[in-house]
Amino acid sequence: MLKIGVIGFGSMGKNHARVCSEFGAFQLTDVSDIDPSVVRTIADRFHTKPFYEDEEMIKEIDAAIIAIPTVTYHKIDMDLLNPGKQVLVEKPFCGSVQKAEELAKKQKKEGLINENMFCVQT
Repeated sequence: MLKIGVIGFGSMGKNHARVCSEFGAFQLTDVSDIDPSVVRTIADRFHTKPFYEDEEMIKEIDAAIIAIPTVTYHKIDMDLLNPGKQVLVEKPFCGSVQKAEELAKKQKKEGLINENMFCVQT
């Protein structure tokens, strides 16, 4: 079963965690947020492992959903793509076309998407 982690727990992150916990095709196993009290609350609610450092969580999951402020997506997305993790990123997923193109190239290189699945709007 695919192990999913959710990073970021504003309103969308909470929705993603809820849906992941209800969906039988994969298992929500890990959650991460910069606010320790939020991570503990979410981890308790969904019976997952709480993480305060994304790097540690990345080692344990197969895929991640990123629901954090746009300006912080790029680094975490690249951290996930480097070891070949699948990633779903809330939109807008980048603050610039250049960063979006860089992520698209990395995803394609790692075989994580094909060109029909990725769209960069300019």
